[in-house]
Amino acid sequence: MSTIEVDFTTKYFLRRRGDKLVLVGNVRELGFWCPANAPFSTQTSDGNHSLKTDLDRGSMIEFKWAVVNESK
Repeated sequence: MSTIEVDFTTKYFLRRRGDKLVLVGNVRELGFWCPANAPFSTQTSDGNHSLKTDLDRGSMIEFKWAVVNESK
């Protein structure tokens, strides 16, 4: 199956030191709903966060953004 690059973007202000925004979902590339395995976003500007990943073309995905804290 071929893949397509998908760019996810959201606006969120992280509040605590060590907080990271991850994109968690129902596919391997998004950690199979496990935040510890999910990819981290990159903060761009003004609270915007972005994450690019390759997903199988035509696949049905479910996802949500989650805040994790690396220091815990």
